[in-house]
Amino acid sequence: MSPLKRREKLRALSEDHHNALVIALRCRRVANGSFDAEPSEYWVSVREFFRLALEPHFEIEESLLLPALEQLEESSMCTRILKEHAALRALVGEDVPDLAGFDVFGTLLEEHVRYEERTVFEDVQDRLPQAVLDEIARRTRDVPQICPNTFRPIPRGTD
Repeated sequence: MSPLKRREKLRALSEDHHNALVIALRCRRVANGSFDAEPSEYWVSVREFFRLALEPHFEIEESLLLPALEQLEESSMCTRILKEHAALRALVGEDVPDLAGFDVFGTLLEEHVRYEERTVFEDVQDRLPQAVLDEIARRTRDVPQICPNTFRPIPRGTD
């Protein structure tokens, strides 16, 4: 598959998606024993990544992207995104999962990111109002990008 072309104003959300894919892959590796991390310690890091990176990301999508999708009559996209956000929030709110739980979380996070990147963004990025794109870019600039390796803030690119 060729790389996806992303509108400049959505690139920060795509960067967040990339970092989330790293977390998803590592959760799945914890589940199958191929990631050298103690599950309970890694889950603390996953929850911190979720708090610092994914929750603000979800809030931007829910307050800006989803209303714009509704205006574009893409309610089925909105329904799926909201359902997956709720499921991911519920899973990360649990105590340390068993290994199967790591796999469930990692799989859902990966599927969610791939859906947004390959379906939602690809379909609507050229139809979103410029004001919405500008506000998404502004809001994402105000939220630090979190490194999935160190779980520390890293600089975002500028638009």
